[in-house]
Amino acid sequence: TEAELEEIDIIYSRASGEVRITSPEQINQVQLYNIQGVLIKSLAPGVETVTLEVSNYPNGIYVVAVQSNGEIETKKIIIN
Repeated sequence: TEAELEEIDIIYSRASGEVRITSPEQINQVQLYNIQGVLIKSLAPGVETVTLEVSNYPNGIYVVAVQSNGEIETKKIIIN
């Protein structure tokens, strides 16, 4: 039998100005980088759901990196 990979969801909502991150496992670390690779924000929440307020950041492309259960998942988001 194949083991299903539990996925981390990273969803940006323009209407609320938030990035919502959900994971079936505890999230160990969340990092937000700008497109130049500069770390903008870092959290170590220790919970399964995290909401980042991003409405105050300049418009542009950002990368969200989430570490959970020894895995790191990244996603590009466009804040506008």
